[in-house]
Amino acid sequence: MVLGKSHLDDSKAMLITVHWLPVKAGIEHKIALICFYVVQSSATLYIQDILQPYVPKCNLRSHDSKLLVASRANLKSFGDRSLSEFGPTIWNSLPQSVRISDSVGAFKKRLQTFLFTKYLLL
Repeated sequence: MVLGKSHLDDSKAMLITVHWLPVKAGIEHKIALICFYVVQSSATLYIQDILQPYVPKCNLRSHDSKLLVASRANLKSFGDRSLSEFGPTIWNSLPQSVRISDSVGAFKKRLQTFLFTKYLLL
């Protein structure tokens, strides 16, 4: 509708034209943003209880990588979709250049560029 194209045209090319993310990438964007707030300690308390930052027991190189602890789900169908399972999976899969952002604006810009490249340009 926006571009005046037929539904038979290539949807990937249309998304690239208007610089929109696919739905799956939009969901990952929202969850990664929630995880960013947890890492920055600005999320609400109940979300900070669900997602825990990774703190190694000894001094490792991963100490400053801003990772989250991934919990194990007991249910395969619904457990994998929970925020406590899916959030750390998405967050830990982001490149460190995206995770180490210090402001929300910089994080959103880097994240959108990463997801756009991952889903539309490959």
